[in-house]
Amino acid sequence: MKRRELIAGIVSAATVLPLTARAQQPPKMHRIALVHTGIPAAEITETSGTLWVRRFHEELRALGFKEGANLVIERFSPEGDTSRFASLARDIVNRRPDAIIANGSPLLKVLMDAGPEIPVIGLMGDPI
Repeated sequence: MKRRELIAGIVSAATVLPLTARAQQPPKMHRIALVHTGIPAAEITETSGTLWVRRFHEELRALGFKEGANLVIERFSPEGDTSRFASLARDIVNRRPDAIIANGSPLLKVLMDAGPEIPVIGLMGDPI
């Protein structure tokens, strides 16, 4: 009878071990690109003077996303130079973020053309 108990214990451990290993996996890191057409990339933060940038970070926290824990935010800006839109868009798309959040209609069009498979979210006052 002891041999049966031993075999049952091994089988039980073998079936539980993979479940335990999966439970130890770190949370998925979501990656977004946050782009502002005018302000420098270093200023696109939670304490930004730009209202929509602050509110965006507040909403992420409310939804359970925390930068460094389960979220990576890469910040970009052409700093008002429209001639940099195409190269910046290529750089962003090559980094393969899960989504791109940007302001400014001309920049949004360039981003969508550069990476049609990546969702691009436009933030603006009046899209028409």
